[in-house]
Amino acid sequence: MHPSAFDDAHRFVDQYLATRESLRIADVGSFDLNGSLKPLFDRPGWTYVGLDPAPGPNVDVVLPGEDAWPDIATGAFDVVVSSQRLDHVTRPWRWMAEVSRICAPGGLIYVCAPNTWGHNDYPLDCWRVWPDGLRALFTDTQIIPCEIYAAGPDTTGIGRRMTEQQAQAARRVPRLTLLCLTTGRPTLCETLNALKQQVRNDLDEVLLVNDGVATEFVRNAWAESHLPGRLIELPEGPHGDWGHTPRNRILPQATGDYVVHLDDDDICAPLGLVAIRTAIQSAPGSLFLFRMVYPDGRTFWNDHEVRMGNVGTGIFVHPTGIPLGRFGPTHEGDYGFVSETIQLNPDRLVQWRDEVIALIRPHTTWSNPAFVDLAQQSGGAGRYDCQRGWHHYFGRYFQNQKILDVGAGTGLSKPRLAVGNNHVELQDLAPSMPVDWDCDVTQIPSQSFDVVTSFDVMEHVPETLSFLRELVRIAKSAIVLTTPNAWISHCGNPFHVREYTPPQLLHLISQLPRVKSVDWYTSTEPDGSSPYPRANGQFLVSKAPLLGMVIHLDRNETV
Repeated sequence: MHPSAFDDAHRFVDQYLATRESLRIADVGSFDLNGSLKPLFDRPGWTYVGLDPAPGPNVDVVLPGEDAWPDIATGAFDVVVSSQRLDHVTRPWRWMAEVSRICAPGGLIYVCAPNTWGHNDYPLDCWRVWPDGLRALFTDTQIIPCEIYAAGPDTTGIGRRMTEQQAQAARRVPRLTLLCLTTGRPTLCETLNALKQQVRNDLDEVLLVNDGVATEFVRNAWAESHLPGRLIELPEGPHGDWGHTPRNRILPQATGDYVVHLDDDDICAPLGLVAIRTAIQSAPGSLFLFRMVYPDGRTFWNDHEVRMGNVGTGIFVHPTGIPLGRFGPTHEGDYGFVSETIQLNPDRLVQWRDEVIALIRPHTTWSNPAFVDLAQQSGGAGRYDCQRGWHHYFGRYFQNQKILDVGAGTGLSKPRLAVGNNHVELQDLAPSMPVDWDCDVTQIPSQSFDVVTSFDVMEHVPETLSFLRELVRIAKSAIVLTTPNAWISHCGNPFHVREYTPPQLLHLISQLPRVKSVDWYTSTEPDGSSPYPRANGQFLVSKAPLLGMVIHLDRNETV
């Protein structure tokens, strides 16, 4: 056994077994040729048994054959481990079935075997295995994968033996509830058509939930889809919270075994439901995080960490009838739902799956004909004209300050912010723009500017809170922000990642460090071009198209 294989097994023991006080452990292929796993299991309350077809050092039980061990009772061990043995087995599918059989229901199985290595004929050298192959061996023998990975010359699989209830669920084709939220966007027809093309179970259901009273367009689209399920209207809506309140309301009505979440601009990937069902049958009862892909090729997720920006509702597939989190009032509420649901179900495995189950298709027309498009209200200069009044206002508001304007674009803010004898520098990621900093804000030194401004930028940022925390880090005394009012825009701009209502902005700002006080502003003109200070109560109910704020910072605190 090479040292890296021993170290890998050591990690398994530390992460999966360290808190267990009583264990029966079988080591399949325990013959000590150049080292064994036995020292890892020398703990009070743990019983280690070495199994091998050949008698010799560290062999407690000589197996009667390579892949049939009738003298060992089914479910005899809590943990079954095997390192550097699978490659010497002629029929690994039968061998893995016996490994699974002697493990107790719910018990853990650890297998480590070479994926690349020179020929080693002791006594035979038959196979090399990669993660896909080990996953297939696991799922065909009622082992639910916990982790399967390749590291160096070895592939490791850690799994849990199915209980009888899980085995029965794996044999049954799972029913799915497809919960789709709509506000009547034109992409709804494409979303429903993609569902029609899926391979569906006759007992699957589609719950199309309209946030508000459905328009004739939505009702006709649903009727023409001929999908099984229901159109549900929420007449008290729209709630304007990215479908979070409707999901909280309707989730208890799901009757499938699992829930799949969609929005009306998501396109279910070809054979997406087949991938979901196959994953459920391989690991029944688990929580699944699949992948979604954007048109430019970017995908959720980036790594196996539940964090904001890395997970969302559209990739999360979960059983019905389990404790569920709640969707919060802000755009990040979907992350909160996923995170809380996982925390509420600590005994359920979390499965990160590489299969793409949906495509995020950005819409090209506004969702609401009353949408106030600030970029089109003021002529050819667009957003720069509607920002002009804000630039001049805060150029006079601050005097003799060093100001960094983040997301400055073509740089029209520079002379406007300079009117108060301010020194102004510009940041934008586009190197072709006339800016002073064409790097990410994370690369700008801490407290290097008195004031940081950012006009109509935060709605374009994937992780708003992280972005704002960086602005707090850079600024010494104040931050100025403007952003559209989601109550007016209804998130209709396809280039915006998210928008906020006034109460949601208040909640967002409350999460920032160093905040001493906040001055609130709203626009007074239809094009959003003229700022006007507002009291907190006025701001919270404002229906002005553009919102602004000055966040005053504590200079004595650091981030």
